[in-house]
Amino acid sequence: MKIGTLCLLFSNVFFVVSPPCLYGQSTAQIRGVVRDPHGAVIICATVNLLSLDSARKTKTDENGKFEFLDLPLSPYNLQVSQAGFTPEPVQKISFSEPDVRQVSIVLQLAAPECFPKTHASYEGRSDKTNLVGNIQGYSDGPVKNATLTATHIETGTMHVLNSNEKGDFQFVSLEPGTYTLKVSHKEYSQLAGIDFWVTRENLTRLTAVYVVRKDAHLVIVCQ
Repeated sequence: MKIGTLCLLFSNVFFVVSPPCLYGQSTAQIRGVVRDPHGAVIICATVNLLSLDSARKTKTDENGKFEFLDLPLSPYNLQVSQAGFTPEPVQKISFSEPDVRQVSIVLQLAAPECFPKTHASYEGRSDKTNLVGNIQGYSDGPVKNATLTATHIETGTMHVLNSNEKGDFQFVSLEPGTYTLKVSHKEYSQLAGIDFWVTRENLTRLTAVYVVRKDAHLVIVCQ
């Protein structure tokens, strides 16, 4: 009887402590898999996890899987992209208590790009500059004195500056959050709807932003 009671007690204790215990921890996890429309896994897809504090980046493994561990309890934006596929719309994930979120993402095949699209990457920074980029004419090189307006999507706060002689621009001390960028110039057609994220710890770098002259007559054929 004593042995049976002891075994039962041990079994109960083991049941309580055995799960990969998030109890007592203060962090969360996100695990996922990325596939194409036919169900095949996508290897080396880029996965960005963005919060107001920082940007984390990883790649899917040979099984199409990815994970983010030891996450502070916070809202996040999850972005997945891969060459040849349409970037996955941002997924919003929020944690109010320790948890493991499992996500399954299907990327759709993309049509050939007739016009270069602008993408954001996130890296470490050492000063107050937290957004940089370059403005290029589609057929005539760097565009100076382009007016750039970065608008904070949540607050509506706008920051405005001009590109320099080389078409470069940089914004300093933007508050964290999601932004949209508009580019205007008297000689070029206005370009808007370039969305990106700013964090407290990272430098957001945009690939070249291409604009087209107002008097240009472009015929772009996708093969």
